[in-house]
Amino acid sequence: MRKITPANARRKDMAKILYVQGYQSSQEIAEKLWCEDGQNPRSRANALIRGSKMVNTWIRDEGWDELRTSLSITRDANLKNLYAQISTITNNIARRPPEQRVATQEEAEMLAKLADIISKLEKEIGISEIVNTGMQFIDWIKTHDIGAAKEVCTYWDEFLKAKMTG
Repeated sequence: MRKITPANARRKDMAKILYVQGYQSSQEIAEKLWCEDGQNPRSRANALIRGSKMVNTWIRDEGWDELRTSLSITRDANLKNLYAQISTITNNIARRPPEQRVATQEEAEMLAKLADIISKLEKEIGISEIVNTGMQFIDWIKTHDIGAAKEVCTYWDEFLKAKMTG
């Protein structure tokens, strides 16, 4: 397997968020992440081709379509379901005689897995919500002042990059 460069690792993180949110296509993502202002047309075309291929590879190899689908279920519904599973396990433990109120290895492993899933879900959806809110805000600004929207978009991209590396 080819090692990914730090620049492409950052691009991959951003591409995943933009794709999973359903906000942009792989072509739009490639343009945003691989193309630069003032780039000559040939370099731009090559960057778009390379970037699109890379994004499509990530989509396919890492199951981003499935992730996009799973995130279409509301955050609260996912969390409620996971917390209910934890509650069921802990209630089963609490119903045992006092000397047996200790989680079995299987129960402890399941509780740890559920806690890990909750943590990841809250983090991933948190970033997704940040991206979604920002994009809605930029779209709203576009209806009022396109110049301001471009400026905010520049700052927004920097903010997201800082969040992803931070």
